[in-house]
Amino acid sequence: MILHFQCWLGTLPTTPLGAAPQALIFVVLWRLRRHNTTKKDLRGRLRRPRTPTGGSGAQPQARIASMDDDESPIPEEESTSVELARLAREAIESQAGEIDMQAARQRCQRVIDLYSSGQIINGLDYFHAAWVMLCGETQGHYYMARVLARLATQHGEERAWSLRAMAWDRWLVATGRPQRFGTQILKQGGRWSLGPVDPAVNDLERAMYGIPPLYVQHQSAEQLQRREER
Repeated sequence: MILHFQCWLGTLPTTPLGAAPQALIFVVLWRLRRHNTTKKDLRGRLRRPRTPTGGSGAQPQARIASMDDDESPIPEEESTSVELARLAREAIESQAGEIDMQAARQRCQRVIDLYSSGQIINGLDYFHAAWVMLCGETQGHYYMARVLARLATQHGEERAWSLRAMAWDRWLVATGRPQRFGTQILKQGGRWSLGPVDPAVNDLERAMYGIPPLYVQHQSAEQLQRREER
């Protein structure tokens, strides 16, 4: 079984997700904050060339001062927030091609370690951590994605509501049960579809999680199937 997921988070940028380049499934890519460091003042390390004062034919000579050992830049340790943003970006970008599951497992384990040691403390960090776990491979990873996405919403990260729905659906599909929101598009028997979807969940509940009506998601699966048949 091949599985894709889709989500909608306002007007944030999107990128195709999945092994098939023609897939019409889109996953949100948000602008991850890059870690900016202050440039150190390098004045005095490079001396300007001195122009000789005497003689019309004299040529200027450049003198370059060597960098002292105690002036060497010290690598800055990556903060937890920066690391989680990087891991999330790597996890999402990896979905666009053939997935390196070993790298995915390592990313998931790193998130588990950070969570276990109490280093994930704000909504954005929980949001990024949930993305990493959602791109894992086991039921445990997907369940952890649910936990982290819920914590993200509890800390005020509104974008995590759709992520909660996606993680919930992916966990249900992995356990062999019908999904609730229809965010997962499955390929079974050579055809793309949503598979079983819980009829007790209505479009109002989907809207509360930022998920479109069910018919829109059925259309996405049908479009994907038609494109593959061309």
